[in-house]
Amino acid sequence: MSLREAFDELADLPPQQRTERLRAMPLTDQERRRLESMLAETALQNELLDVPVFDVVENLQNEAGALERLIGTRIGPFTLVELIGEGGSAAVFRASRPAGSGEQLVALKLLRAGRFSSDGERRFRREQAILAQLTHPHVARLIEGGVDASGVSYIAMELVEGEPVTVAVAARGLDLKARLGLFMDLCGAIDAAHASLIVHCDLKPSNVLLDRNGTLKVLDFGVARLIDASHDGDMTRTIALTPEYAAPEQYVVGPPKVSVDIYALGVLLGELLTGQRLGTRTRMTASAAVVQATAPEPPGRQGWWRAR
Repeated sequence: MSLREAFDELADLPPQQRTERLRAMPLTDQERRRLESMLAETALQNELLDVPVFDVVENLQNEAGALERLIGTRIGPFTLVELIGEGGSAAVFRASRPAGSGEQLVALKLLRAGRFSSDGERRFRREQAILAQLTHPHVARLIEGGVDASGVSYIAMELVEGEPVTVAVAARGLDLKARLGLFMDLCGAIDAAHASLIVHCDLKPSNVLLDRNGTLKVLDFGVARLIDASHDGDMTRTIALTPEYAAPEQYVVGPPKVSVDIYALGVLLGELLTGQRLGTRTRMTASAAVVQATAPEPPGRQGWWRAR
């Protein structure tokens, strides 16, 4: 039995049963101490439900400060330079390591300390495995992944300096032909993912960047799923999505479908061409979600949609 399997089994047990089961497990002293620490951390997080809202916010602000204090420290061979993004289970830093006579800059994604969610670690490991098998000029590439000596899991990815594609095309005043060209690049990247049996599952502007050279890059396969994931015993137990770009079928736990990416591509295309996200959605039940879309008129005074 692995440490993760032992934790998953113990986490849902009442305290008395947990103690008895932990005592019966064939573990080393070091593994037992590690499990006790993980369980104590989980109990502490659950206690936040009984804490006043102000105190919870204050705790989160202190944690954000703790992430900033990591700047300058080393994770594996990388030195953290700047915090550039964070979510519920991971934080992303600009990081560097020596490379010849210079340095290599990467986007270093860390599983946040104390986050012992089995789903969180499962998605983190899956993201690394997915990126390892996906090579495409319009997908931010995996550089390496591993576990630091201190036990922190990390993924080093290509650092993309850019803006969300919807923001970038407007800022650069790109015409229809240029916008459609970028959309074709995006479709090529997603087609390559689908050919590798990977569904991204969270396509949105913040995950599709246009870099300083005008090259489109798809990021963040953190909630991506393998098309045959229903057969590998490693299905995600929670639903992770961005509602504005999520297809109705994403609200039902089940095998992933390429249609969810096709749906998001359609929403992105409308946003690229009109400068607005098309339509509104009214969610009924997971099995009876209804999509209502009303395409706005193109902004007639700008004239960018006329191909030149």
